[in-house]
Amino acid sequence: MGNLEEKLNLREINPMEEFNKLPNVYNLAKIAKSQQTYDMLQKAFDNYDGYGEILKVAAKKLLTYDLCKIACEKRGSNLQYVPKKFLDVVICEIAVKCNPRALAYVPEEWRTYELCLFAVSNDSREEKWLRQREKCALASVPKALVDGSDGQKLCEIAVEKNSLAIEYVPLKYITKSMAYKAVKNSWPGGFYEYTEIVEIYKKHQLELPEPEWHTATVWPIAYIPEEIIDRDLVEYSVKLFPESIAVIPRQYKNSYVTLELCQKVMEHGWRYLKYIPDPFCKNSSIINAALKESPLALGFVPMEKRTKKRCFDAKKRGGDKILLEWFPDRIADAWMNECEERKNKDAINIEPIMLPDIEVNMSGSIVVADTDNMIIHESSDNDSDGIPIYYITDIHLEHHLPAKEYKDFKEIETFIQKKVEELIPSLKFGRQGIILIGGDVACNLPFVSYFYKCLRDNCNMPIISVLGNHELWDGNFWGFRESRLIDTIIGDYKDAIEYYDTYLLENELYLQYKGYKKVRLDEKKILEVCDAELTEICEKSSIIILGGLGFSGLEPKFNASMGLYRNTVTLEEDRKRSDRFRIVYEKVRKCAGDKHVIVLTHTPINNWTYDTPNPKWIYVNGHTHKNGFVCNENGATVYFDNQVGYKKSQLHFNTFFVDNIYDPLKELPDGIHEIFPEQYVDFNRGRGIYMSRFCQQGKLYALKQNNIYMFMLQNGAQIYWLEGGRLHSAEHGIEWYYENISSYYTCVQRAFTPYRNVLQMISNEVKIFGGYGTIHGCIIDIDYRSHIYLNPYDGSIHPYYADDMTNKYVYSSVYELLKRLDLENGTSMLTAFISAEKENLLPTLAEKGNKLAKVSNAVLVTDRTIYEPSRILRSIQYVFDRNVIRQWNDEVLKLESLLNFSINDLQLLV
Repeated sequence: MGNLEEKLNLREINPMEEFNKLPNVYNLAKIAKSQQTYDMLQKAFDNYDGYGEILKVAAKKLLTYDLCKIACEKRGSNLQYVPKKFLDVVICEIAVKCNPRALAYVPEEWRTYELCLFAVSNDSREEKWLRQREKCALASVPKALVDGSDGQKLCEIAVEKNSLAIEYVPLKYITKSMAYKAVKNSWPGGFYEYTEIVEIYKKHQLELPEPEWHTATVWPIAYIPEEIIDRDLVEYSVKLFPESIAVIPRQYKNSYVTLELCQKVMEHGWRYLKYIPDPFCKNSSIINAALKESPLALGFVPMEKRTKKRCFDAKKRGGDKILLEWFPDRIADAWMNECEERKNKDAINIEPIMLPDIEVNMSGSIVVADTDNMIIHESSDNDSDGIPIYYITDIHLEHHLPAKEYKDFKEIETFIQKKVEELIPSLKFGRQGIILIGGDVACNLPFVSYFYKCLRDNCNMPIISVLGNHELWDGNFWGFRESRLIDTIIGDYKDAIEYYDTYLLENELYLQYKGYKKVRLDEKKILEVCDAELTEICEKSSIIILGGLGFSGLEPKFNASMGLYRNTVTLEEDRKRSDRFRIVYEKVRKCAGDKHVIVLTHTPINNWTYDTPNPKWIYVNGHTHKNGFVCNENGATVYFDNQVGYKKSQLHFNTFFVDNIYDPLKELPDGIHEIFPEQYVDFNRGRGIYMSRFCQQGKLYALKQNNIYMFMLQNGAQIYWLEGGRLHSAEHGIEWYYENISSYYTCVQRAFTPYRNVLQMISNEVKIFGGYGTIHGCIIDIDYRSHIYLNPYDGSIHPYYADDMTNKYVYSSVYELLKRLDLENGTSMLTAFISAEKENLLPTLAEKGNKLAKVSNAVLVTDRTIYEPSRILRSIQYVFDRNVIRQWNDEVLKLESLLNFSINDLQLLV
């Protein structure tokens, strides 16, 4: 594995390799019990230091009596995982000797007086770092022994060793002396020094706990009975341990807790406000003293006492450390309004500035005419299974605002929110996909920042963006600032935009490594890393996006000299910046030239390079405000057909598709190959099939023929073919399946094609009236909750609405279903459906063509039978979309001799 992958922490952990390097309980836990061997257990036990319960993670069938003894000698709590056939008095005594609290796992008939006496006599610091919340040993002493003649002796010893044991002492044994001992010994008896915890955690390389982690939530004073507790005892507990004031039983607080006592507690610092009980926590003198010491004390002030003055004062002193969530709603609103008033002292200057049109020269290309309509490009071989890429550029929000004077930014926020809401309906393919924003969202940071916030709030997918020349104008509410360094401006935009799954690229790469892990490579890393390492990481990525403004250094006329960037960029800087992007571009082209790469820039390709576009790459840009797309003669594709520009218009995304396949087995020749489980998991992830791990025992085989895959597992004499993580018993040997892969693939293709064609027809018609049209198995999505089920047995169409997988409302026709639905932008799907039907655009879904019986209302169906054939057909779809056989029926091979296939042939597959 390359050094770059190591630096980026992309190294996949191989549990077997990790265990062989360090055979301990933690690495043993990562290995499925079905894959463990006795030799592995022996190594793990040889290295066992008592940290972690090894019997919990060890395969039970491999355990021996001696191994169980070793485990309980090192850690008593292992006793709870000892198999019954090995459990005896000897092992129980060994476990209790190691950890007295293991008494809880000893069968009650073996809890003798001698064993219980040993347990309570030694119940102090054993296993302190993990077992603080484990009940003390006295809690596990049988009631008969506690009530017996020696019961009082047991209880006295228990409390002396562990003060919290007083919780389990019968009232008849508790004396004033015992109560004082319990309170006095609270710290050493029941709790542990932070320095001790630090030492233990460092030894075992664990994440260090917070300093307050050891603070107890219970104290012995909480268990003192009414007959014993008094003011002196309460004050004694609070004097020794101020936190214990929080657990004084409620019925005694009025009698024994006073304002003076609470004030003494507060002398230990503002953090102790959280322990002060009601009603003293609402006392103004206590609250004000805590807030005076630190504004962070606001977080412990009762909500009804968080006044406007206290909240505002804390926020002004504490800044971002004081969260608005701590404020009552009305006070939080007041704070925000005051911030807006400070921000909007004068009218906001949003007077838009237009640049002249930029000429476009795309000779030798096919340029599609400009259009304001949404475009979905069929650019993937399998659009139904490729990943949709949504894109838009040059929104220029300030040009879309109604012409008036704005004194309140909230008005502008409302407008931006509405513009973002216009975009959402064009995310046609559910929650999957990637959004590209090609710059020039606006010419000032507040507009741009709020736009991305709204977009993030309304969609759940990665957002990849670049800046445009207008962002570099560096405007604010009152016009434009004095010229600032370009890197400072870019940094401010990154800080404002990048949150959760949003990325602002400037000469950077965004990768989806192995189909699921999101990785970012900045300019420095790209240029520093050797070609071989960059090639390797690109080879293992299913999505590669190179992004940057691009600049206009090679454009002879429309460059920095005409004010494209106002005062931020000189012509010399413009050329340098284009050179920088070109150098990164050329390195990526050298290392990933044969991969499918998306190049997202603001300026056109001829502004920053003289090279012709890579025929395997897709280029997206804006800047010119002249829409079209280009198919070069060499096969390269350039999309610049969704530039909004200065004109007021409805926003939408355009869409193209890309295959997002990563194949870790592509270098394997045809044949039968034994592979590791990690390779199988990688293969599935790279084809969009999520797997966390594969834990089945046996040898795993990849069958590969003509780039068609099938996977099998052999465990002894038993052979299985695999459907992801599911095992299906095979009726033949592995070689037989390999010999028949190509024939089976051909038969499935033939049998499934008629049904697939109908699915695609329905999908296309759904898109016509504004639905998603996404296909998965037998189901086509209209929207998130509305779907169409195409019955694979008889070809009938069943529109339905479902809030979950159980409750489905089935309608007689798509028309009836659409009566209850509306598009998110307010345009009725039903209206669009009726219009399309009149134009004969819906031959499959038209009301007159629907064969289902008419019913006046929806029928509630609560069974899940539709999902099983849909799941199977989804697996069959992988033959088409991913060249993977995940279903097998020998009868399908007989179809090879048939000349005609129909939808009924699918019954062999389902």
